[in-house]
Amino acid sequence: MKFGTGFLIAGQFRRRTYYRQRAARGRSFALNRWAALYIVAAAVWLSAGQLNAQGPASTSQAKAEPLAPLQQESSQTPADDPPVQAEAPARETDCNEKPLPEKDPFDRGFGEVEVPGRVIDAQGKPVAKAQIFWKNWGVRVPVRKALSDEDGHFVISTFRQNPAIGANRRLDPDEINKNRLLKTSIIATAPGYGFGTVIDGDGITIQLVPDDPIVGRVLNESGQPVRGAKVRVRDVLWPRRDNDPIVQLENRQGDGSVVPVPAGEGLDPWLSAIRQAANMNDYFVARQYVVGLIQANFLGNRPAVYAPLVPPVVTDDEGHFELRGVGRERVAELYIDGVPDHASVLVLVANRLLESPIVVAAQSESVKKLISNPGRDLTVFGRQLELTLPAGRTIQGVVTDRGTGLPLSGLRVVGPAVTRIEYPGYDRFFTTTDHEGRYRIESFPLTQQAFFKVEAGQDRDLEPIDPEELPYFSREITLNVAAGTGVIQADVPLSRGIWITGKVVDDVSGEGLMDATVEYHVFNDNPHLKSELERNSPPEFETGVRTKEDGSFRLRALPGRGIVTANGFRYLEGIGADAIKGLKNDEYRETLYQPGGFSPYIRSTTIEVNIDDETATYECELRLVKGKSRVVTVIDPSGEPLTDLEASGLNHQVENPISKIQGDMLDITNLYPGERREVVARSVSRKLMGMALVTDEGDDPITLKLQHWASVSGRLVDDAGEPRSSGLRIQLDDGKLPIHTLNGLQYDKQEFLIDAEGKFEIVGMVPGAAYRLSVIEGGVLWLGNATNIFSLKPGEVRQLGDVKVMKRE
Repeated sequence: MKFGTGFLIAGQFRRRTYYRQRAARGRSFALNRWAALYIVAAAVWLSAGQLNAQGPASTSQAKAEPLAPLQQESSQTPADDPPVQAEAPARETDCNEKPLPEKDPFDRGFGEVEVPGRVIDAQGKPVAKAQIFWKNWGVRVPVRKALSDEDGHFVISTFRQNPAIGANRRLDPDEINKNRLLKTSIIATAPGYGFGTVIDGDGITIQLVPDDPIVGRVLNESGQPVRGAKVRVRDVLWPRRDNDPIVQLENRQGDGSVVPVPAGEGLDPWLSAIRQAANMNDYFVARQYVVGLIQANFLGNRPAVYAPLVPPVVTDDEGHFELRGVGRERVAELYIDGVPDHASVLVLVANRLLESPIVVAAQSESVKKLISNPGRDLTVFGRQLELTLPAGRTIQGVVTDRGTGLPLSGLRVVGPAVTRIEYPGYDRFFTTTDHEGRYRIESFPLTQQAFFKVEAGQDRDLEPIDPEELPYFSREITLNVAAGTGVIQADVPLSRGIWITGKVVDDVSGEGLMDATVEYHVFNDNPHLKSELERNSPPEFETGVRTKEDGSFRLRALPGRGIVTANGFRYLEGIGADAIKGLKNDEYRETLYQPGGFSPYIRSTTIEVNIDDETATYECELRLVKGKSRVVTVIDPSGEPLTDLEASGLNHQVENPISKIQGDMLDITNLYPGERREVVARSVSRKLMGMALVTDEGDDPITLKLQHWASVSGRLVDDAGEPRSSGLRIQLDDGKLPIHTLNGLQYDKQEFLIDAEGKFEIVGMVPGAAYRLSVIEGGVLWLGNATNIFSLKPGEVRQLGDVKVMKRE
């Protein structure tokens, strides 16, 4: 996000968490979020020891109809989005017919396993000829696997990774129930219904839902109908229920809803919250009342997951369209685009009748004045809608080698997300250069400053180019997408750098460290950097590169002076930084090129590199040093040991936010010389909490006695005594990070909801710790403090009464 002059970011640079998260994110928060959850999902999958998480086997696709051929990935037709066309009639198949004897790329030599199931309707009656799809992380588009028979039964087959299971074995309900990811990976569709997912219970039972068609009309800004606009699904959301296997899988990993879901039928709670939403922050709270395949993260990470489930449609000569298959009492996030000189729009459609559309502002007007790109407002329609496509432009260009002028193929060109619910490079406005280095992004909205990035990493889904030949720097360009017709030409030459190769090792054992993060940064006075800037070609350097199993890594760098820095789990930080000219704590922000959230003092080890112009590859080694460890024993108020524990501060002051503890002892590692670390522990079942101050001095165990936690509540009012709530939240300053409350939002400085009457409540605070409450607008604008610094006694439930925003000093 780019901020306007004078913009105040709440809590900016006041916690080292901000820098840590920025440094660890790599390319973007969104991508790493999906990657992290992918690892979690894979772990769940492998722990069950059943099936191959990489996707369906083609040998079993003899039971299914072939999917349409895939197109080149682009902003309008992603590589996993079949072209819009009339679907061929379903071929009746025998669910038990033998698969074709061809080699499958996912076959690990462990044979095939069969998964039986049944499809029913809302009344529990069997549904015949329903199409059964399999979707998992290994494939982008769900693969059609089988048709249900007259009794609704079906069998799908896939390869598994557990060689202990004999070949051609059919899983029984107990084996299926052990694997939550398996149950959420099977989806069914049938004409006249909304697609169905597995419901709670033994085995695989998929329940289709009643469907009402979403009908609409698309017009241009002159009020004329738009023909040929493409209407496609981004995500489908339905009311969150505890008995939904997708919700159960989320809850098992701790990634489910963090706010209570109000009682109500269908979409009523969600719509009520949406109508009251002052901005997108409130929208994200309401979004926790619903769940979807993409939102849940376990069944894919991009809109094409829905391509065969709810096929896209196009508008006719009068601009009309009819979209079927979403399902009644669900919410469809729809992209409508594909028309030259018209922008792509994202709308939400609640599949019920609404009296009028609901507009959710991206930010309040006061915040919009201070942010250069606050995002687009979001409109929620009912299932009968009419909307206008605003003007837009097509952006195209050629990506080349700056020195030779030769085209560079297979590189991703990613535009910005124009709404706050999207992820750059996953939803729209992205593409991949072809064999002539050309790219094209259509239907981009008119924007004064739009940031497009050419990513130097090879697209994973294309035939890879030898990376030794591609030490190019990613590059961001800024475009003014003004009103007009035709294309905007934006060619992008990329500069070559030099590979830095090396290893990250443990200082004592010398063994390579896997999954350490490595970064390169260059100094502002580097003459090669100055040359790039003079050519208006600012390079982008890699962050968050992870080491391989042996600790090896490779980074792109410029000749001349720079630094390489590594970070490892449970290792000291700041090693080597003070010895490098220009890296002292009060200097590095001025001497390094665009450090952003980077700090060498929150990285484990930093070394200086000075690369000769003629060097082909520069080699180096980074040695990570471990800090001291201490033990903390946790007891309850009566002195008895506690075992039902969660704790933070075990390995660092702000990392590892909530760790479940086995036993009553906390292992505190990586203590700095002179560090005073706040270690927080709690027992949720007994409502106990406490904090210990742990240093590197001494070796004896430390005893932490938990006490009954405290809470605070109040009411935010204006000068006239009227409640304030719209677009505002209470923020907890000076809290003990990051496990000090139960009902907080965000990670760093936790925020708390304010209801329509101005009331707020904070539950689970550390007795005796110092706190202060602030008021935040739009999640970013600090309005002022609501209290002075205070502390609470064990078990205290303090009523603050009416509080106001205090005048700034």
